[in-house]
Amino acid sequence: MGVFMHLCVKGQSGKVTWVCFCVCDRELRALVIEMVLATDMSSHLVQVKAMKGCLQQHEGIDKPKALSLLLHTADISHPSKPWGLHSRWTKALMDEFFRQGDREAELGLPFSPLCDRNSTLVAESQIGFIDFIVDPTFSLLTDVAEKIVIPLVEDNPGPPDPCNRHRWHSNHVYETRTPGETLVS
Repeated sequence: MGVFMHLCVKGQSGKVTWVCFCVCDRELRALVIEMVLATDMSSHLVQVKAMKGCLQQHEGIDKPKALSLLLHTADISHPSKPWGLHSRWTKALMDEFFRQGDREAELGLPFSPLCDRNSTLVAESQIGFIDFIVDPTFSLLTDVAEKIVIPLVEDNPGPPDPCNRHRWHSNHVYETRTPGETLVS
C-alpha cells in the first residue's frame, strides 16, 4: 500500500488523496491488529462477555468487534472440520504446547495449561475445548450475525427486482463502450 499511496501523491489529486489513503490505511491497520489480537485465547472470556453485552443492547453490533469474533471463531474452528484435518491440527497444537512445556521445565517454571506432556489427556482436553469454548463461540457468532444480517434483510426483503435485471439486459444488448467504462443511466 505504501507504493500505491506514493503514486497517488504524485497524481493530480496531490495531498488530498494522500491524506485520504493514510486515514484508510491507518483504520485498516488498526482493525487488522484488533482482529489478530482477538485470536489470543487469553482474551477469549473477555471477548465473549463483551459480545454477549452487545447482543443485549438495542443499538447495532460494533462491527470491528464482530469481525474480531469472526476471525477468532475461525481460528478455533478446527473441531468443526472432518476428523483427519481436525486430528492433524490437534496433534500440531499439542506438539507446540508440549514443546513449550518442555522449555518451561528446563527453565524451572510451572507448566502452562495443557503444556505438560506427562499429565495432559489430549482427548479430555479436546472434549472440554469443544464443549466449553468452540460450541458456545459458534453459537455466539450465530447470534451476532443474526443481529447484523436480519435488519439488512428487513430493509431489503425478497429477491432482486426482475425489472433491474431486465434493464441491465437491455443496456447490455445496446451497449457500445470500451471494457471498464461504466454505463449507468
